[in-house]
Amino acid sequence: MEKMEKTRMESYGMGLEIRLLFIGLMAALLLGCAHQEPVLTPLYQPAPSYPEWLKRRGVEGQVSFSFVIQKDGRVTNIEIVESTHPAFSTAVVRAVSQWQFKVSDDFSGDELLARRSVWFKLGEPPCQPKWYLLGGCG
Repeated sequence: MEKMEKTRMESYGMGLEIRLLFIGLMAALLLGCAHQEPVLTPLYQPAPSYPEWLKRRGVEGQVSFSFVIQKDGRVTNIEIVESTHPAFSTAVVRAVSQWQFKVSDDFSGDELLARRSVWFKLGEPPCQPKWYLLGGCG
C-alpha cells in the first residue's frame, strides 16, 4: 500500500511538471517568442586591447556588459554592467562597437539583447566566454 501511494505521488509530480512545461510553451507561443534561439555568426569581432599601463602595473580585471545586436548585424547600446577598472571598460566599448554579426534569416525580431563578460589576465589574451542572449522578440 505504501509503495503504491509513493508511485501515485511520483506520477502526479511528473504529470504536474509536464503540464507546467506545456503551459510555458503555450505562453511563449502566445507571446510570439517561441522561435529557436537565433543563430549569430560573428563576421568581425576584434578582442579588446589590454591597456598597456594596467598590464605594466600587473592589474588584472573583468568587465560584464550588455549590448544590442540589430537585425542588420550592427552592435548598439553597449552598457557596462560591472567593471573592475574604467580603463578595461573603455577597451571593451572600443572593441565591441566594431563588432559585426550575421543574424539568421529566420529571426523575425528587430534586435537581440545580449550579455557577455571579458576577463583581462596577464599573459593571456582577453577571455570571452559564451554568449548570453537575453531577448529577441519584437
